[in-house]
Amino acid sequence: MIKETLLEQSGLNHSEAKIYRRLLEYGELSPPKLSELTLLTRQNTYAALKTLVDKQLIEGVANRKNLIYRPLHPNKLKELIDKQIEDKASIQKAVQASLPELASQYFLSSNKPGITYFEGLEGIKKIFEDILKSKPAEVQIFRSVFDEIRLENYFTVYVERQKSAIKMTRIISPKPVTPELLQEDKRLNRIRKYIPEELFKINTQIEIYNDNVAFMTYEKRLRGFVISSKDVAASLKTVFELVWQADFKSE
Repeated sequence: MIKETLLEQSGLNHSEAKIYRRLLEYGELSPPKLSELTLLTRQNTYAALKTLVDKQLIEGVANRKNLIYRPLHPNKLKELIDKQIEDKASIQKAVQASLPELASQYFLSSNKPGITYFEGLEGIKKIFEDILKSKPAEVQIFRSVFDEIRLENYFTVYVERQKSAIKMTRIISPKPVTPELLQEDKRLNRIRKYIPEELFKINTQIEIYNDNVAFMTYEKRLRGFVISSKDVAASLKTVFELVWQADFKSE
């Protein structure tokens, strides 16, 4: 006979497991008889019967003046387990997607500097999604000399979403500025300062938003990390302002 511990591991509580095992053993039983065999109180017996019916593991059948219960095919138990696995996978995916935001909130509330690492294309996208979710008043960007062409389609949509989520973006870039780019910057609430690569070369893209600083590398392996620290963010903002105000002249 199937053990109650296995049934509990399958997602049934203690009372449900006792009743379900007895119904598998006897075929069909009345609530008073189930209470007697399982040593459960009448209240607990009826409560467990209701949840087992809701889980579609058993059914109630009218028998003369009484109501008896009988188990449905055990395949229903497997379906229940499959559904739990599916639900847990969805929850795990949702939690994983929310980890940057959760970590950011944790480090800010606890006043502890924290570092969250990201790998690959999807990891880099998560950093940009965190920037949008944070809705900073301003994002300050040290533009990398490298580009990642696999992000182009994503950025086409991202920049439009950025317009409503971020009030202002300032960019220090080693890339030459074209009239078309300046027009696009104006539409998207961006201001750009061009500093020739030979004077100010940044291999890692740095984006400062609220109390976070994101570092992203596009050369060879895609990877990034976000430091959540008010002090670190303030320090990088100071550096950004110094560079922004500096007068760079190529010789």
